[in-house]
Amino acid sequence: MYSFTIPFPSESTFESLQRKYSSKLSCPCSQPAVSFSEFLSIEPNAYHQICSSDFVSFRFLDILWGNKASHSYFSPVDDKVLSTQFRLLAALCSLAKSTVEERIRTLSNRELVTVEPLSRHSFDDQIHSIVSSFRRETPRDFRRTHEYVNGMLHANQFQTFLLTNWNLVTTYGGKSYYFSTSPVSVNESGQFCSCETSSTCTRSKLKNMNYGGTFTGLVVGCLPVHGLRLSTLECFYSSECLTDLAVFVKSSLVLSPLNQSIPSRFTPISSTPIGTLIDELFIESWQNSSNYSSYYSICAPSNCRYTYVERNGFVYTLTTILGLYGGLTEGLPLVIWGSLQVYWKIRERIKRHRHIAPINSG
Repeated sequence: MYSFTIPFPSESTFESLQRKYSSKLSCPCSQPAVSFSEFLSIEPNAYHQICSSDFVSFRFLDILWGNKASHSYFSPVDDKVLSTQFRLLAALCSLAKSTVEERIRTLSNRELVTVEPLSRHSFDDQIHSIVSSFRRETPRDFRRTHEYVNGMLHANQFQTFLLTNWNLVTTYGGKSYYFSTSPVSVNESGQFCSCETSSTCTRSKLKNMNYGGTFTGLVVGCLPVHGLRLSTLECFYSSECLTDLAVFVKSSLVLSPLNQSIPSRFTPISSTPIGTLIDELFIESWQNSSNYSSYYSICAPSNCRYTYVERNGFVYTLTTILGLYGGLTEGLPLVIWGSLQVYWKIRERIKRHRHIAPINSG
């Protein structure tokens, strides 16, 4: 058995020793804890194009809002509802980006702790596991928070100022007016739905002071956030629909539609619910990179120790046999001579014993 110590092994030396003596190798890190920021980079490669489009700009949101006169709030206000829904969309795009950035900062501040440097293969496996967990857990945690807030809003039954979930009913009783509320109900498709018991009631027939109609994919819900989640972006991929929407809000500005040639993982791209985009943080794809050399240089083992047992080769076996033979050659005559001396002495004693005559007494 042989033991060796190599001081300050380079990365290539370590990898060579790993291949040869992995089970007998010990290379303690001089710095066991290495920050992820030193060797790992991860970020969204692209967000859905809606988050960088004119449809979340203040200009478009103001156009959707329409007439700002006070009397306009006492007539059908679906233009203002749509504006509110897309203000939420703009806010959620911003929130999604800031959430991802914060999670990346948190990940970067974590440390990978290894007593000895990982092999390149083990390092790659660790990185794959870390990145997969990060990409899975980041949207999952955001989705849970979003679902919790939506559930609380529906459970508390707060009335919106646009009266999308509860109607305000005024009755006159002699000298006084009495105010009460009644839940908004929808019966567009022959199925009755009440905002009192369901958060998924929607209607697609929209109206304001000037116009009434439908816009493919756009619906109004009991709460603006519910209507947004259940709407799709189909109208924003259609020039014709955007022209009708400009007429609806009495605007001379018709925005360009979204680009259908831009690839998207949300398919079909024009009819995927916006809620799906929200739940996935609007992320189309991720990119990540890792650097094993950076990790190893910080781990920086001060030495590597290994042991191994060398098998006896042909030359060693031959010399041993020859040595044994040589020893026998020198010692065998002495052994034979000594044995013969003992033999002759025993033989002489036997002869003397036989020549002793017996004594007869008379």
